[in-house]
Amino acid sequence: MPEKGGHITEEHKATIGEAVRRRWADPAWAERTRAAMAAAARPPPTPRGPFTEEEKAAISERLRGLWRNPDYRARQKASQAMRPLVSRETRQKVSDAALRRWANPTFAEPRRAAIATEPRPPLSRQAKKSISEKARRRWEDPAYRARVMASQKGAVRPPASQETRDKISRAHMGMRPTEETREKLRAATLGTKRRVGLKNTPEAKANMSRAQKKVWQRPGFAAAQQRRMKMGQAVRPTGPERVVWEVLDQTFPGEWAYVGDGSVVIDGLFPDFIHEDGQRLIIEVFGDYWHREDVAPYRGTEKGRIEAFAAEGYRTLVIWESQLTDMAMVEQRVREFAAA
Repeated sequence: MPEKGGHITEEHKATIGEAVRRRWADPAWAERTRAAMAAAARPPPTPRGPFTEEEKAAISERLRGLWRNPDYRARQKASQAMRPLVSRETRQKVSDAALRRWANPTFAEPRRAAIATEPRPPLSRQAKKSISEKARRRWEDPAYRARVMASQKGAVRPPASQETRDKISRAHMGMRPTEETREKLRAATLGTKRRVGLKNTPEAKANMSRAQKKVWQRPGFAAAQQRRMKMGQAVRPTGPERVVWEVLDQTFPGEWAYVGDGSVVIDGLFPDFIHEDGQRLIIEVFGDYWHREDVAPYRGTEKGRIEAFAAEGYRTLVIWESQLTDMAMVEQRVREFAAA
């Protein structure tokens, strides 16, 4: 048996649980207990208005008086430090029990009515500042921070199922904030730091830059992100690319694959056509304006693109949009390029 004020061990919890389950397995005992619980059911809470300023001040002063006592403060901190972390299994059990209770109309309806008749007053700016400062002070405690990080480690919420996403979508479908709600949101943000045009400090910019660099260093993230950006830039293939694709398909069937949709990324660049039989050959189709040396960055010019792909072991043929008026010449260039 644990000492008074101590924590119950896992073995003692298991013993208590087993004893309770044995008692509930007795139908006569279970029926009497349920009847007694139903007869002694607590009525729903009586709605009351928000605390007055005098009541708030009195409660606050009582709490401050308690915390001025060094023994009380030491006991509270020791209790929090010794409190065991709640396992994911326990959290799931608590969640399931709460869902079952709220699924019962007898339990849920009176409480929803009480909540609706007693709206929580908005927090003042001073109260928000006080909460924020307390949270910062707690986070500065290495022991508290270690406990929180340990409890969150590996506790990643699994992705929602398609059924759950559909339910959320249907629940929000057609919802529009009222004019009153919009006015409240507007008034709440006036004069705050979340205003349009706010400029980040150099320190904040440096922090965001470091965070983004870490994200882009994740394996496969850069290529996937570049592919998404490429696919969102324009409709693919372009007109000139379609012309070259048709020539390659008719003259060199099965030899060239179109990859200008972002399906292949080489050193952050997206080739238009790549040879399919294992030869490291690339064909690029350039627009006369966008790839001019005075318009495009160096890696977007003919010389820059050839050098970039050559560094990865590829030979590159560039076909300009203006050259597509002579398709015989284009076919001959591709044939000589592949045979070289």
